[in-house]
Amino acid sequence: MPVGGPAASPTYAHLPRGKLSKAGPSGVRRLLGEGSGGRNPREDGATELTRSDEDEKRSEVIMDTTLIVPGLHGSGPDHWQTWLERQRPDCIRVMQSDWSDPDLPKWSAKLRRELSRAPGRVTVVAHSFGCLAAVQAAFDYRESIDGLMLVAPADPERFGLSPAIPERPLGVPSVVVASTNDPWMSFRTAVERAEDWGAELINIGPAGHINPQSGYGAWPRGLSILDILRRERIEFVPERHRGDELYHQLGEF
Repeated sequence: MPVGGPAASPTYAHLPRGKLSKAGPSGVRRLLGEGSGGRNPREDGATELTRSDEDEKRSEVIMDTTLIVPGLHGSGPDHWQTWLERQRPDCIRVMQSDWSDPDLPKWSAKLRRELSRAPGRVTVVAHSFGCLAAVQAAFDYRESIDGLMLVAPADPERFGLSPAIPERPLGVPSVVVASTNDPWMSFRTAVERAEDWGAELINIGPAGHINPQSGYGAWPRGLSILDILRRERIEFVPERHRGDELYHQLGEF
């Protein structure tokens, strides 16, 4: 289990959808009409912005959203999802009324509600049973989701839910992070599901269910995978054929 602080990540500032600017704090100031290479706007004959003008432009800046979708029984204080929330101020946890009840329609409805009101570009980070809710909701909100990170998905057959989980491309840039000895889904099944969903599969080796019990609390590599998914926007190609090698190892972390 690697030890270390979170990987560095780019800072994004946003205008309405389709007008993305990748910038640091100075870039944000430029978007808000402030800062012009150290020049005074009055010297260039520019009209001075009133406070109401500034407030209006400032309100146009939209933050990204990362929706955290835990699995059965939730993600406790030692879970990597909880650690991830502490690294990213844009994280919102999707809450369930009963974490011990794997009611897929209710879980998916909770996620759909958050997707319908989340600002900016949305990335969904799901674990275990939460992955099933994420996959089901993705078909209805594919226009709202910029990326899906599905970590150690639970096998729907374990819950009698196979008919409810689509076996076709999601239409959303996605990665499945799988373990070779996950008790909740065999690696072979993870490969098949990734193929069905048109997702890239990241094999992280014998990592159990990728939870605190298998040593996954602070998880810098998981943060790096999220950064790559958000930065690179892995292209969705429904016709893709991977040949004999059924998984794709995404980089070294």
